[in-house]
Amino acid sequence: MSTATRLSRIEGSLGPKAAVLRWLDDAHRHGSLPAYAAWLVGQPLSKAPLVSIPQLVEKGIRAAMRGQKGELVNPAINIAIGDAFFRIELVFIVNRTAEDTLRVDGPRYHALGWQLRSLSAEAERVAPGRRRPGTITAGIAAWRAEVTGLQFRLAVLEAAVRRLEVDYLGRHALLFPETAQALTDLAAAVTTLLRSADDLRSGGPRRHRSSSGDGRLTRAERDDIDKLASDLIVRLLAEVRARTADDLLDVVSAQAITATLMASELSA
Repeated sequence: MSTATRLSRIEGSLGPKAAVLRWLDDAHRHGSLPAYAAWLVGQPLSKAPLVSIPQLVEKGIRAAMRGQKGELVNPAINIAIGDAFFRIELVFIVNRTAEDTLRVDGPRYHALGWQLRSLSAEAERVAPGRRRPGTITAGIAAWRAEVTGLQFRLAVLEAAVRRLEVDYLGRHALLFPETAQALTDLAAAVTTLLRSADDLRSGGPRRHRSSSGDGRLTRAERDDIDKLASDLIVRLLAEVRARTADDLLDVVSAQAITATLMASELSA
């Protein structure tokens, strides 16, 4: 039986995914990653997930493989710890990406809202029946293109998060609840903003149809979002793998230091 097969058999007890999900449920109670990080600062090192989760995983695997040879148990432990580190870093990196998106695109949304007010005021100054100047029409088109870009970025992030949840967390929520809600609210607000622009462009409120003209995405646009989400996932996973490799290197270094100290104590 291969090490990977043994690891999959014990995943149902307290393998890497189960341990990470247990930690994530506790972490989510803090609402957001910054709030969780702030709480973690005042806690003992043993509370840090990169310390506590490997210990839980190792304990679970040793219990599940009790009586088996060390050359079978130790590789299973190493694989499981690497798997746990990968999922922990995935949580951190995706949540930081979401927080960065809110930090940048939240103020951008508000700026675009004020810009729409300015465009609306210009349009209202045009006498009824008169054709709008080209500058106003061009301004509305440019503004709408920028808001559509914002809508796309949010939709791409949402699609990427959903796929990562399915692939690595068994559909468990990846984002902290406050962050997820803030992204949902921002996406809804952007859609409303686009509809307001369409009313302005058409000269007043109109019946909204299922097209990009009313703030909703067309099938072609959703296909583009899926492709862009795949590209984003590739970038995120590359960063996660790099961070995981650093985490494992730190563990190996710590083990080497511990072994050296123990050897020096025995020889003293």
